[in-house]
Amino acid sequence: MDKQDSYLNELSLECRDKAGLFLCTSGSAEALLNSQKYHLQPGMLCVLSPLITWYLLSQTEDFGGIYIVDDLSVFYAVVRSNVDTLLHLKVRNNPCVMVDEQAYEFVVERKKLLEQKQWQLENAETDEEKGLIRQMIHLYEQETMLEVFGIYFRRTKVEAKPLEKNEAIVYNFIYSLHLHFKNERSVAFYAAEAHLSTNYFTTLIKQKTELTPSEWIVAITTSHAKLQLTKTQKSIKEIAEELNFPEQFTFRKYFKQYVGMPPKEYRQQFQKQK
Repeated sequence: MDKQDSYLNELSLECRDKAGLFLCTSGSAEALLNSQKYHLQPGMLCVLSPLITWYLLSQTEDFGGIYIVDDLSVFYAVVRSNVDTLLHLKVRNNPCVMVDEQAYEFVVERKKLLEQKQWQLENAETDEEKGLIRQMIHLYEQETMLEVFGIYFRRTKVEAKPLEKNEAIVYNFIYSLHLHFKNERSVAFYAAEAHLSTNYFTTLIKQKTELTPSEWIVAITTSHAKLQLTKTQKSIKEIAEELNFPEQFTFRKYFKQYVGMPPKEYRQQFQKQK
């Protein structure tokens, strides 16, 4: 798992309670959305919401795209006005569409506008100015999502790629890991779910994803820990308890082993870079 892959999967965890969109602009990737496999390529737009869990499985070196993501509360008015769409799971069951050039350019330009507003927000000098700019950002994001819903219903939805038996086992593991990583970090648990021996299960996951189940477990656990360290004010003890480590010391040792530094130092480095 390279740095870009790690970043995108960290983002997938961060977006568990968020909504928005992703537009692929270069390269290609294999992604898992709600335990279904999709081949992402330029021009493919994916709707993101708490109803949709996703992980990047593999990618080309030039894979890239545009994200417009924010808290679900920002999109509440949009979600409420499109309740039929979400509650009947139309988007959930078919989260990806191919867009035309006009829609593609709209998303690109809207991303530039939001980045400009974000820069203005970061450089605003008064709370009143910040509040006004933040409100503009939210309105632009809401408008963008409404446009995306329009694009979604005008364009042809992208069908998930059919899965072989072994692929289904792999992707069910990743989906289950997403649900249970806070409580279950044993390969044996996930092998038992698949009704396979631990050795065969490990070989299968490695063949299909280039990572062992243990490496997947570490990647998801440390990604979540990093997000809690950088995006919240939770204490290290609270994060350790949330991840069900028996004690704070065990969590520190685990984090340092796989990230290369203690959690406190990781948080301090992130704060210095802001």
